[in-house]
Amino acid sequence: DPPNGDAITEQEVEGLLEDIGLWDHVKAKGGLETPIAEMIFSAGQKQLFNVIRAILHHSQFQTKIVLMDEVTSSVDHMAKERIQGMMETAFRGSTWIVISHDARAVINCDTVLRMDGGTLVEDVRQGSSEKMNDTNSEKNSEEEKESLVKE
Repeated sequence: DPPNGDAITEQEVEGLLEDIGLWDHVKAKGGLETPIAEMIFSAGQKQLFNVIRAILHHSQFQTKIVLMDEVTSSVDHMAKERIQGMMETAFRGSTWIVISHDARAVINCDTVLRMDGGTLVEDVRQGSSEKMNDTNSEKNSEEEKESLVKE
């Protein structure tokens, strides 16, 4: 039995797949009984599918920390919005660690740490920004150096 005592139903899975925009594809490939290898998902669809897996895992194990690495990197703007909305609902009350090259993917965060070449260059906490004193690093781009010096 799952830790929360409830098994995941087909209706829950179908609902999540519908919400994220994958149900029509899954249904066209034969539904939930079709082996995943036969679904032939695009890179973006795989990403959406993995969001659903994370939501289902969280619902079963009530995880308190959620790690998302480049969760929106291969999807279009509309899919990003669906993912963000679903994450806000599903992972409410959990700590999120979101790794992304797209600053728009980092939503409703208390703290954002911006890295460049493995070095912390900015620490943003609840609306205030503190630039790190790393303007001499060769790894920083010229643009990055300018923004660090100006502030």
